[in-house]
Amino acid sequence: MFVLQTDVDSRVDQPGAVHVQTYTLTPADVVAVWAATSEAFDSRFAGKGDSELMKRAAFLLQLAGVLDAERFLERFATTIGSRIYLPWVPGAVGPGVPSLWSQVDTCVHEHVHVEQWRRDPAEFVYRYTQPDGRALLEADAIGAELEVQWWRGDEDLNGHILRAVDGLKAYALGVLDRAIAREALLMRAEMIRQGGRLSPVADCVARFLEVRFGGGA
Repeated sequence: MFVLQTDVDSRVDQPGAVHVQTYTLTPADVVAVWAATSEAFDSRFAGKGDSELMKRAAFLLQLAGVLDAERFLERFATTIGSRIYLPWVPGAVGPGVPSLWSQVDTCVHEHVHVEQWRRDPAEFVYRYTQPDGRALLEADAIGAELEVQWWRGDEDLNGHILRAVDGLKAYALGVLDRAIAREALLMRAEMIRQGGRLSPVADCVARFLEVRFGGGA
């Protein structure tokens, strides 16, 4: 079993963040984004609370002193191979649920992990077990989020980077490894500002939304 974690709390819009969105998502839009991305990258997603595998993983993580079991089940999206386990249903709204745009960000992030694993499963697992490798794999997924955020008109890339890097503490990454991620993301942000888009997942999501809404930012 191999676990990748994304704290969905970090994807709820936070005070001080700048969000200049050209349009407003509906729950149906988010459902459609997840369905299209899942089809494009041959992934499957399921409810985390209904999975016996995830419950066992939560127990082991708590037993090892890594993460509280309830927090793991209720706040973290988890990707194993090409299967994504979610603590919420795409398109859901309400207290404690990430914003609709944050659910799109999670879709992008987790599908980058699917692609990382698919390129070379053994190398991916090895790199993720090393702190510096884990930092760069997470930075790659966060960078894809930045590409979609920029596309939709959100120019606060540095703010997103600061919050994302701080969130990497939950991935057992120390100061030096988080600095590696930060530098990689700052370089990615500069490329994004110049019109670059590296991630095939971000490109897929942005193109899908362009078709659905008739243009981006």
